[in-house]
Amino acid sequence: MLKERTFLFVCAGIFGSFGLIALLLPVQIAGTVGIELTGGAARVDFRATYGGWPIGTGVFLLLSALRPGWQIQGLYAVFLSTAGFALARFGAMTVDGPGSAFIVLILIVELLVTGIAGWLILASRPKKAAPPEKE
Repeated sequence: MLKERTFLFVCAGIFGSFGLIALLLPVQIAGTVGIELTGGAARVDFRATYGGWPIGTGVFLLLSALRPGWQIQGLYAVFLSTAGFALARFGAMTVDGPGSAFIVLILIVELLVTGIAGWLILASRPKKAAPPEKE
C-alpha cells in the first residue's frame, strides 16, 4: 500500500494547496481562467467553492493516507472527483471550445490523475484465489 499512500499524500498536498491559494487569492486565481469576481458575494462563493472544498478534500485524503483502512476510500474520492472534473470540463470544451492552453493542460492533468487513481484501485483489489485442483 506504499504506492497508494504516496499518491494520496501527493493528492492531499495538491488539493489542500490549491484550496489555500484560492481562499487567500480568489481574484488572482479566478483571473487565470478569465473569471472576474466583481463583488463580495462572488468572492465569498469562489472562496467557499474553490478554497473550502479542496481544503476539506485535502484533509480527507491526508487522513486516508494515514489510516490503513482508508486508502481505498481515498483513492475512490480522487478517482471520482477528478473524473467528474475531467468529464464536465471535456463536455464544456465540446460546447464552448477549449478556451485556452491552460484549460487543456488542466484537463490533461485531471485525466492523468484519474487514470493513476483508477489503476491503483484496480491494483489494490484482493487477488482471487485459484480454484482448487480436481483430483
